[in-house]
Amino acid sequence: MPFCPLGLPRGAANPVLNSPVVIRTAARLGVTPPQVALQWLLQLAPNVLLIPGTGSATHLRENLAAERATLYDQTLRHLDSVGA
Repeated sequence: MPFCPLGLPRGAANPVLNSPVVIRTAARLGVTPPQVALQWLLQLAPNVLLIPGTGSATHLRENLAAERATLYDQTLRHLDSVGA
């Protein structure tokens, strides 16, 4: 099922990327909030496949660099609280 983890319709605020938990996690890991969101989704299940659309080569490189964000169990539990 497709959905938009990084982008929403123009003018809509993204509750995940604007979450203080995601922002703090990204700062601590030295990555961007979108990179945290992508890595978080990858760790949900082994059958998750990301297809983050992008309109620029810069954003493509940023999305690919999401692998740098290592999310350990405690971090994943904190991130899971975002949707609660």
